[in-house]
Amino acid sequence: MSVQLQLCTPEQLLTDEKVVKILLPVPEGTLTVIDDKAPTSLMLTLGLVATMDSNNKIIKRWFISGGFADVANNVCKVAADKVVDLAKVDLSQIELLSKEDNFYKSIAQYLKVFG
Repeated sequence: MSVQLQLCTPEQLLTDEKVVKILLPVPEGTLTVIDDKAPTSLMLTLGLVATMDSNNKIIKRWFISGGFADVANNVCKVAADKVVDLAKVDLSQIELLSKEDNFYKSIAQYLKVFG
């Protein structure tokens, strides 16, 4: 039981890996992608893309500016203009950037609450 996550920006492919579950930020809230999900195309909002294990523990997290996702044949392709890998940043870096950009301000707020 797995689904392939392909997360990219216009410049690069950030990850291409098999995972158990994927969380996507959609206008209605959060959508969980699992294996054998019906094919769908989704508009994504500002928020968190995360991978989870079979115990619903979050493994990896990225913050995106919004974008699109296509899900078909156990592959979830996510395209976003801006993506920040939350494992590779710290709050002090993000707070500096947040003074000029609301995207980074949203990340700073998320990190203050969820770490």
